[in-house]
Amino acid sequence: DDMRKELLLAAVAAGEHILGLMVQSNGTLLLPHGEQGDDLSRYYLGWCGGAPGWSRLFVRLWELTREARWLRALEEATLGVMAVVLPDLVMLLPTGPHGPWRNLGQCCGVAGAGSFLLGVATSQL
Repeated sequence: DDMRKELLLAAVAAGEHILGLMVQSNGTLLLPHGEQGDDLSRYYLGWCGGAPGWSRLFVRLWELTREARWLRALEEATLGVMAVVLPDLVMLLPTGPHGPWRNLGQCCGVAGAGSFLLGVATSQL
């Protein structure tokens, strides 16, 4: 129906907005924490603000549109988590001497990144 089409178009627009803010480096994608000021150079890598969370949008967009760009974004986001989080379990860039993001939690820590990588590894995508 028309409402579902509008919602899908809005979701695609959201995905395109996210892709437009992405920073690409060596086949990886990172998304700045925000759209202005210091947030443009800060990258959260957990479930709530990083690839483990926002990549779920890419998966659903691919499932509904079958557009290869969403799978490509998922793959590059996955490579970003692997390149940055592993092996030192860094959950925030740039890193500081201390910080709330070096933790084991599901939301903003290593458990969320690990669950994301496990989900991608065992998916049927």
